[in-house]
Amino acid sequence: MSRFDKILFPPNSVHEMLTLDRSKFTKSVQIPFVSVPVKCIDKIRGLPAVRELSLERMPRLKALYASPNCERTERLLLFDPDKFGESSEEEKNALANELSKLIDLSPKFGKMPYTFEYEDWDLRRCIQSVLPDGVDFGAFEQCGHIIHLNLRERVHPFRFTIGNILLDKLPSARTVVNKVNSLTDEFRVMDVELVAGEAEFKTEVVEHGIRYRLDYSKARHNSSITFVFWNSRLSRVHLQTVDKFDNHSVVFDAFAGVGPFILPAVKKRKVEMAFANDLNPESINYMRESIRLNGIPEGRIETYVMDGGEFIRNVIPAKVAEFCRKLQNEYSLNETSQCDVGSLALNFHAVMNLPGFSAQFLPKFRSFLSDYVEVRDVFENCHFWIHCHFFVKGVGDSEMDWYREDARRIVSESMEIANLDCLKELEFMRWVSSCKAMFCARILLPSNYAFGGDKMAGEKGKSAKRPPVENCAASNEGGDQRTAKERRIEFD
Repeated sequence: MSRFDKILFPPNSVHEMLTLDRSKFTKSVQIPFVSVPVKCIDKIRGLPAVRELSLERMPRLKALYASPNCERTERLLLFDPDKFGESSEEEKNALANELSKLIDLSPKFGKMPYTFEYEDWDLRRCIQSVLPDGVDFGAFEQCGHIIHLNLRERVHPFRFTIGNILLDKLPSARTVVNKVNSLTDEFRVMDVELVAGEAEFKTEVVEHGIRYRLDYSKARHNSSITFVFWNSRLSRVHLQTVDKFDNHSVVFDAFAGVGPFILPAVKKRKVEMAFANDLNPESINYMRESIRLNGIPEGRIETYVMDGGEFIRNVIPAKVAEFCRKLQNEYSLNETSQCDVGSLALNFHAVMNLPGFSAQFLPKFRSFLSDYVEVRDVFENCHFWIHCHFFVKGVGDSEMDWYREDARRIVSESMEIANLDCLKELEFMRWVSSCKAMFCARILLPSNYAFGGDKMAGEKGKSAKRPPVENCAASNEGGDQRTAKERRIEFD
């Protein structure tokens, strides 16, 4: 049955509506019901058949209805007219018999006239009703009061109607924009078009107790606004990586954005120090504002505006060497003295979350410490973790094993090493689309790769002297094992 043939669906008059006309959503229907005693309601609603056929909660109508024509001791239990109408007479008779046993009376069935207006329909039905048959809306992101869409080509003509429906149905929304193109590879921004609401682009979001302030109006051209990137679907991705940090960690983020890894690393995990970089100066400006907003003391986070490769090749090695020298001095370690080098321990973490390009930056870590060989002894008793988030694109109904194998290939070819003993964890993060998966490779960087001089390809990587910390070494062989055909993007 087409969704347009259903009783509990807006009328055909709104089909393919290009300009929202709320008056056309009016529809009169007959809703089946059974009259039940108030004292038996809980027992009746527990029946499987009743749960299956009951009317789902609507914005202004619930399954349990106090009709003005009912006795005070009775309520009408409303059924979904589509499900109830599709039930066989045998199923209806079985339901009547079950109800008779519970209330000791013959149940009174009937139909109640009800006129649905625009305010009665939920968001999902309203949006689906204005689209062509067979075309789905997909999903949307909400960043504070701003909703941003990424509409497919077939949905694009209805963007203004959809935008106004979203404003009506989501009380917290005041601005709706639609993404015009994909994220750029330089500033990681997207061009968007205002499709509904007010042009108010300053907003604030909260993720895992951290507040982030954004201003989406910093660059404008024609009718579009250039957005600093924020994706609420990455909340779990942020948390899974941040949980790897502790108070003995030093964290580097090469593509930090507004700080969804860096701020919780300092605020929640109490890392020793954090260094954040992004090529987009607006992202760094708002990160700095969010640092103040969350009461993080000055000096706990150093920020940079430069290319990610430059940050990896220049800033990270200099800072790693600086921390290694501090450890060396603290324990008076030199070439002639004896010291328990096992007690020298820091966990360095380099985060790369630019999934379309991150893997291309892995070679930047080859020999990146070659100018600091004097700290190698200390470095080898620390850990240097790389958390590289990247995409794997499949074809057709590729299984999860194929995606994992291709993810390993990407890491191996990017680092130019055949032996992946240094790849301690390959974690499936999420499905971006039916044939596009996001992974995080957690790599324990061997010192001979970091300092150079030893050939890595085809050889077993030299690991640090301490065993890897448990939370980064754990293998994740689970994840969603469905084929691409079995997966779909849910409607939010």
